Amino acid sequence: MSHRSNVQREIEKDTGSNQEHTSTQNRAQQSSDINDRRAGVLNLIKAMKLRGNTSLVGIANELNKRGIPALRGGQWTATQVSRIL
Repeated sequence: MSHRSNVQREIEKDTGSNQEHTSTQNRAQQSSDINDRRAGVLNLIKAMKLRGNTSLVGIANELNKRGIPALRGGQWTATQVSRIL
């Protein structure tokens, strides 16, 4: 039985290691997705500014009007727009 317990421990170690690796991969993917989304929103904001919408409040209102959620979810505010710039 001792041998079987050692095998079980080794399996648990391997499984835990794989879970940690998968978790690291998931975090990396989420970070990549957030960066991609941030870049897309930044391009939208730049286009708005080129069309003359230069105020932070105006940009936030337009993003909200288009139904684009803020990076952390919810509505855009002038502060959130300034942080992305």
